[in-house]
Amino acid sequence: MKSSSLRGTSLLVVILVVVSIGCKRETPPVPAGVNAASATEGLTIEYETLPSILFEAESGLVAAPVALYDDAEVSGGKYALAPEGPEHKEVSIGGAVTYAITTPESGEYVLWLRAKWSGDCGNSLGITLDGQDLGEVGDAVHEKWHWVRLIRKKLKLAGGAHTLTVANREDGSAWDQVLLTRDENYRPAGIETGDARGRAVLKDTTPPETPAAADNIPPVPEPDARAGDVPPLPGAPAAEETEPVLER
Repeated sequence: MKSSSLRGTSLLVVILVVVSIGCKRETPPVPAGVNAASATEGLTIEYETLPSILFEAESGLVAAPVALYDDAEVSGGKYALAPEGPEHKEVSIGGAVTYAITTPESGEYVLWLRAKWSGDCGNSLGITLDGQDLGEVGDAVHEKWHWVRLIRKKLKLAGGAHTLTVANREDGSAWDQVLLTRDENYRPAGIETGDARGRAVLKDTTPPETPAAADNIPPVPEPDARAGDVPPLPGAPAAEETEPVLER
C-alpha cells in the first residue's frame, strides 16, 4: 500500500513538472531603463533598424600596394591588405581602396571596419571622406578579425553620393567590411549581413479611451447679443407665459 502511494506521488510530481515545462514562455527582453512590469501593460517591444550602409573591402577601386587576398573566413571570400615584410618590417607605403557610396538620408553616422591587425606596427588604417581626413581606425587587438570603430564619434553626412577612402597607414593592416550606420548604439559582430536587428524600442499599443458620459454634456449656448434675450440653461424649467394686459 505504501509502495502504491509513493508511485502515485511520483507520478503526480512528474505530471506537475511536465506541465510546468510545457507552459513556460519566453519573455522578450526589455530595453535598459524601462520598468519590466510596465512593458506588458499596453506596450509592445519592437526593434528599430536605422539606416545603414554595408559594403565589402573588395568593392572599391584598389590602389597598390594595397591588394586583395583570398580567405574563406571573411565576407565575400576576399579582404584588402598592404603586405608587410619579414618580421613585421615595413615595405609597403601608400595605397588605398576608394569607395563610391550613397547615404540614404542626411544625419549623423558612425563608421566601423571589420579589421585584422598583424601587430603593434600594423594596427591602424586611415579614413578620408569627400577629401577630408577623418583620422584613423585602430586598436590593440591583434591576429583576429574584429570590428573597430572610427575614433571620431560621429560623421555628419548629407543624403546622397559620397567618396570614402580606406588608406594604408601601417602595412600589415587588413580589412574585410565597412559599415556606416545611424544607430550609435549598434555593435556589429562577426560577418555582417546588412539585415541586423537594431535597438529595442517600446511602442504604445493602448487603445484610445472612450469618453465618459459626463464628457458628453452639450455646451452651454451663448446668450443672444440683444439685451434681456437670454436662452434658458439645459434642463431648466420653462418660464410661465403671461397674457398681455390691454390698456383701456
